[in-house]
Amino acid sequence: MGKKIGLGVTSFRELREKGYIYVDKTHLIKELITNYKYALLARPKGFGKTITLSTIEEIFRGNKELFAGTSIYGEYQFEEFPILKLSFRGSCENVDEVREHILEQLIILAEELEPTFRVKLKEKERINYYFADLIKAIYKKSGKQLVILVDNYDNSILENLFDLQRASKIWRIIRDFLLIIKDHGEMIRFAFFTGITGLLRRTPFELSLVEDITLHPFFSNICGFMYEEVVYYFEDYLKNVDMEEVKKWYYGYNFLGDFVFNPIDILSFIKNSYLFKPYWYMTISNEYFYRIVRDHRFFLPEIGHMQAPEKIFNGFNLHSVNVESLAFHTGLITIDTLRETPFGTIFSFRTPNKMVQINLHDDIIRLLTNKSSFFQFKKELYIALKAGDISKFRKVVRQIFATIDPNYFLKYRFDKWSGIHITIMYAYFLSIGADIEIIESSPEEITFVLKLSEKVYLIRISNNNSLKELLRQKYYDTIKARQITLLGLDFDKGDFNFSHIDWEIKERYGQV
Repeated sequence: MGKKIGLGVTSFRELREKGYIYVDKTHLIKELITNYKYALLARPKGFGKTITLSTIEEIFRGNKELFAGTSIYGEYQFEEFPILKLSFRGSCENVDEVREHILEQLIILAEELEPTFRVKLKEKERINYYFADLIKAIYKKSGKQLVILVDNYDNSILENLFDLQRASKIWRIIRDFLLIIKDHGEMIRFAFFTGITGLLRRTPFELSLVEDITLHPFFSNICGFMYEEVVYYFEDYLKNVDMEEVKKWYYGYNFLGDFVFNPIDILSFIKNSYLFKPYWYMTISNEYFYRIVRDHRFFLPEIGHMQAPEKIFNGFNLHSVNVESLAFHTGLITIDTLRETPFGTIFSFRTPNKMVQINLHDDIIRLLTNKSSFFQFKKELYIALKAGDISKFRKVVRQIFATIDPNYFLKYRFDKWSGIHITIMYAYFLSIGADIEIIESSPEEITFVLKLSEKVYLIRISNNNSLKELLRQKYYDTIKARQITLLGLDFDKGDFNFSHIDWEIKERYGQV
């Protein structure tokens, strides 16, 4: 098979020295380190931020031979610089743990650098002073500017979102610590920050220093694998693989450039004998996002069709976390389109691929129904819709709602949520992998086209006369299909179920 699959390897040196496949991103990294002094890159977990940072580290250590065969090898003047590399990947639950975590790293860095730069630091009460002294001492002894690399700077903040007051305190500690870099700008050659959010932009950095390349089209694929890269670099492993199916499952993340795969999905897919599983999704925790959906009664059909102004990318506000920003930064949705308006750029979003679509809505079903075992309902719903068995479909839908504990609905006041029936059914439809195109929607009613296998459905969910309204509107005239099944679901707020589920079949409407 040739070179090995480097799943879990986050060191560029290890990738190169031990013969793992490296997807060459050095042409982009060269532009980054040549034209930027302070840069921020935000990507969801698992996209390769750490290996990107490690690659930059080896470039600034002057280790040219590690780059033989890459695009940067003969195009860049390698030179060694002193490097301070910090990581916030560890979990810190309070301010004291954050301070201790930072201090431990600074002490280790000072000990490692002492033989070369004779750095000896007096113990400081404040990590900021310690950091400043370290920068100045290395700069003075070496006579060279420093490279500072900070990985996962916002990890501890995101892990404490359930307590926004605590998260804000932790962020102030990290923010003030990182601002030391700004105060010693003349001593800095390059500083690179990676994280999941753009929170760093909500600091004085934003005014004059850090350039956010998160949505810069040129750097759109600096992390993640493009389709062409997967086909080229992993050719020996993918000769008998249906790549169109791989694209449906794992492709589609968009950062205003080429669509990309999450590397975890591709590497795990190959290592696990080409089984389609939610590899990346199983590595993340989005409990905070799901609680926003539940507690704020978020209307689920909006998730895959969100629209928001560009300002949601201009930082990440701890005082007012919004669904669009959180879902985008954590990888649950991605950019679909953007359009210019008289009042600014408006972004539209979608779920990136089948893997996220299914697993995201599975988790939302669990949250809204308080049920962990609903696979049988999914299976029967899928079988019924695929076969066009509407009698079975009607039975399954009513069973779904009949088995929900009314006390759970009352606990979260779902009885006052007009969109609960639509939200739960919509989650089920997407969790079975159906393709949905919304025609019109509101928390009170929704009309959409559902496609599953060869079957096409025009579905309306409302509190009254759903099928009659479908027949009156005649949306079926615009659908290209030999046969369309119209489904009208009328929900009953009183008993949390559907009072009527009616259907009618229309033959050969539209152009096929």
